[in-house]
Amino acid sequence: MAPYCFLVNPAADKAHNRSILLQIEEFIRARNDDSVLITTESARSLRREAAEAARRFPILVACGGDGTIREVASGLLGSRTTMGILPLGNGNDLAKTLNIPTNTEDALNLLESGQPTRIDVGMMNGAIFVNTMGIGFDGLANIYAQKYTFLQGRFRYKLAALRAIAGYKAQKIEIIADGRSLNDRYFMVALANGKVEGGDFWVAPKARITDGFLDLVLIRDLPLWRIPGYMQRLTRPDYPDIPYLSVQRVRNVQIRLSQRLPIHMDGEIVHEEELNLDIHIQPAAVEVICGLNIK
Repeated sequence: MAPYCFLVNPAADKAHNRSILLQIEEFIRARNDDSVLITTESARSLRREAAEAARRFPILVACGGDGTIREVASGLLGSRTTMGILPLGNGNDLAKTLNIPTNTEDALNLLESGQPTRIDVGMMNGAIFVNTMGIGFDGLANIYAQKYTFLQGRFRYKLAALRAIAGYKAQKIEIIADGRSLNDRYFMVALANGKVEGGDFWVAPKARITDGFLDLVLIRDLPLWRIPGYMQRLTRPDYPDIPYLSVQRVRNVQIRLSQRLPIHMDGEIVHEEELNLDIHIQPAAVEVICGLNIK
């Protein structure tokens, strides 16, 4: 059996849960091989630890939320190492797209029964995102979500979304999507590789993480009173067509901002000084152990 290296982000929501760490340790003991558990010094060291571990282990397991997965995947680019995922975050959005259970025991079992699959990643000015990136409203919502640590799961993100609605106005944004100009005033601009963000919002339910495309999700300027209803509709994966909202599959996007706006990548706030954002898809960039029948 190939040994695993479990990389635990100490800042992840459930990483402090001793019972979860005990489950991982018991899993390692039962394998009776060279598998190890490493708790990183900080979230910032994850990428370096992943790159170093990739030289010694065939499988690295990212233990944390979507931000942890992003950092580990960054360290694995260009390597032959496979990534496993143990969801220990708050939203665990990527796990929904990859059919990875959030129950720790089930997720550990999936490491041995799952399907290794090469998935795409998005790139923005040289940095990767695995699930989604957003500019404007959902960037601001993630800023608030990081402050509302007294809430868990979907409640944190719903409150953050409501707070962001009150504090954000649509902005003029220049977008060139696969050569097509889409200049307008936008309330939200998102690039989705996965289907879900914010714990419960299906921003791109038809996105496929293996198709070589990103889903460009745009919400044009709209009356404030419509927004809460839109947010509620987006909690359904089968939501109908919605006025002011459009989705299109793209490979390359250039975004020109007239001022700095809140930006998130996989739920982590990005302090990007550049106003010109060049975004593209990098197909089949990382091999990940997924649940069966991902779509």
